Order: sequence, then C-alpha cells, then structure tokens
Amino acid sequence: MLLSFGVLMGGGVLVDRLGAGQLQRWVLVALSAFLLIFSGLSAFWATPAVGVTGLILISLADPLISLAAMPLLMAYCRPKIEGSQFTTYMALVNLCTVAASYLNGWLLQLTTAPVIGFGCGIVLVGLVAAIYRYRPAPPLVEAI
Repeated sequence: MLLSFGVLMGGGVLVDRLGAGQLQRWVLVALSAFLLIFSGLSAFWATPAVGVTGLILISLADPLISLAAMPLLMAYCRPKIEGSQFTTYMALVNLCTVAASYLNGWLLQLTTAPVIGFGCGIVLVGLVAAIYRYRPAPPLVEAI
C-alpha cells in the first residue's frame, strides 16, 4: 500500500513533466511487457521471489493507469460539470474492475492464468501499436 502511494506521488511529478499522453503510452508499454514476460515465467511462479515480485508489480498497474488516464479524461471535461464527469469516470473504473474480475473467473474455467495474462499482453501490444499508428502527425513547418 505504501509502495502504491509512493508510485502515485512520484507519478504525479512525471505527469507534470512528461505529459499525460506520453506517460500513458509508457505505462501501457511497460504493462504489456510485464504481462508477456511474467506469463512466460509461469513455470517459476511457485518460486517466492518470482511470485511475490509479480504480485507487487501487477498491484502497481491500476494506480499507474489511473494516474496517467485521469488527466487525459479530465481534459475532456466541460466547464461547470467536472465533478459529475469525474464521478462518472470513477464509476466506470470501478465497473471495469468488477467486469474484469468476472471475466477472469469465467476464463479460468476454460484456460489457465498464464494464457489469460499472455492474451492481455497481446491485446495491450495491439493497443499500443494502434496508438502509434493512428497518432496524428504534427504539422509540418515550412522553412522561410
């Protein structure tokens, strides 16, 4: 819990320096790499060093994603209704957490946890690739 708090505090400084969009891309790349690597190491999950490290790192994913996403979402807020929109964003985050838990429970009846983690990593890699592919190019500046 203290580690998550420290990440949130340090992440706030990173958001201010890098910008929310850049931090969001970094978080998605890091999370996708973690999911792919950790799922590939599933044979070693019983080893305390690997298992505990993986659990600690994955527990940081939610605060990091929220830290990077909230400034982006709040930038879309309309004046005078920011509070309502923030409440809606938080409700959606909570709904997605519950839906993900339900989906994971259902998927665990069909497959194993490493397969689910690897699949999530592949989905995130696709998302990051789409972000980079469809990101609008900055306007060209003509030399005078």
